[in-house]
Amino acid sequence: FKISGHLAMTVEEASLQDRKCRCFSTRARGIIATLLGAFSLAVAALLVKVCATALSTLDLLWGRAILQTTGLGLFFLIRCESPWGPRGLRLWLCLRGILGCLAVVGYFMGIIALPLSDSISIYSVKPICAALLGACILGERLTWMHALATGLSLLGCILVAKEEHHDAKSKHSSELYLDPVVAVILLLLAALFAAGTMITTRKVMAGTTLRPEVPVWYFCFMDL
Repeated sequence: FKISGHLAMTVEEASLQDRKCRCFSTRARGIIATLLGAFSLAVAALLVKVCATALSTLDLLWGRAILQTTGLGLFFLIRCESPWGPRGLRLWLCLRGILGCLAVVGYFMGIIALPLSDSISIYSVKPICAALLGACILGERLTWMHALATGLSLLGCILVAKEEHHDAKSKHSSELYLDPVVAVILLLLAALFAAGTMITTRKVMAGTTLRPEVPVWYFCFMDL
């Protein structure tokens, strides 16, 4: 009996350790994917800034939507899968696509009007907005660390906005694509809309086997 009990405890401990390893592995993959996504977003912002000298905002948005929709469409075509997802989730997926489209429009306009570093700094309040919306809508827990990060992010945005407003007065804002104050507001709205896409994606993906490419497809399709 002692031997069998010891074996049972060993098996249970091994199972618990395996679950912990899997949880850590999933969390690590999520962190790496988030960092890669942030890096790709920064590279995309740089390309938008470079291309803005020859293309308008609508040209950039149109080209981006065509490339992404075509690429994802080929992906689903090769796999012989439908990109539309379950019927019960299509309303949420459409909402996710609309919010994503609004976020990208505001983000691109802000990037063109402001220096790249300032645009990204202001847009970086997106995770804070997502955390607050997650607490209000999804009931996720907030800690004092979230509150501290929220305060610091808002303070940074205020400082950047004041600096841009001062520069606009000294450099004649009429020469800019947009008034810097308007650009700051657009970037904050874009961050809020982008946070909304994160909440709707979390809502859609929770407890389902939906492929992550499906929400992205709606995002690209709504852009078109």
